[in-house]
Amino acid sequence: MRLPKIAVNRPVSTLMAFVAVLVMGTVSYFFLPRDVLPNIELPSLTIITIYPGASAEEVEQQVTRPLERVLAGAQSMKKISSISRENVSLISLQFNWGTDVTDAANNARDLVELVKSDLPAEARQPYIMKLNNAMMPVVIYGITANESYPAIEKIIEDNISSPLRKVEGVGTVLYIAQPTREIRIEVDPFKMQAYHLSIARVTEALKLQNTSIPGGVIKTGDHDFSVKIPEAFTSAEDIRKTVLSSVNGQIVRLADIATVTDDLKEKDEIARTNGTRAVALFVQKQSGAN
Repeated sequence: MRLPKIAVNRPVSTLMAFVAVLVMGTVSYFFLPRDVLPNIELPSLTIITIYPGASAEEVEQQVTRPLERVLAGAQSMKKISSISRENVSLISLQFNWGTDVTDAANNARDLVELVKSDLPAEARQPYIMKLNNAMMPVVIYGITANESYPAIEKIIEDNISSPLRKVEGVGTVLYIAQPTREIRIEVDPFKMQAYHLSIARVTEALKLQNTSIPGGVIKTGDHDFSVKIPEAFTSAEDIRKTVLSSVNGQIVRLADIATVTDDLKEKDEIARTNGTRAVALFVQKQSGAN
């Protein structure tokens, strides 16, 4: 009962203590950082190694397993797992909570150096990545379209991504599984041989005719006008009309030996929303932003 007695006997001191707590609480409310997803450095590392042109089996045998053997000796490690895919090896190391991730990354880097000479010469330098929740997207959108699906990337960039990047606190806006236009040229080898052509000649003709040629400057009084001769392809039909050679006075065009298709590029990733093909858009926040 001494505390209530002291508070009653010393009202000024009690009031000052109450005011001090109130002021400190008010200051803390306005100045202490607030974050729905505060930055937490996870006790894990990911080692990414690119091996261009290699199958999943080759990546596993020549990259993943040698790295796994040496990384198994990492200090304070709790679990190691790996994924081998075409062209890339992913190795995940999980450590005990409280482990200094920077020290763990330095230790993993030293271990990788021990086996680096045993990796294929074509494999790129293993990249060690630390993970924290700031890298996780705070919002994920699934964007679909019907008639405008082939042009959805431009729609997303102009109407969604660009405005989102201007929002305070937004760090990165990226999207995957967007359709990419691809002009596919399938050459008939028998027709090409009949016209005495080669792939090199076809490639050279396409390069030469897919350029814009500067035509100089026209001066009229006080004004100068730049002249440019546009020759760049704007459609699949322009590509079909590419002149390859002349045989017995007859012009040979690309359409005579090949099929030109204006299509969408085959993607390695697929996104769907409610069973409909879509583009996945990820929004990451800036470090320290709420």
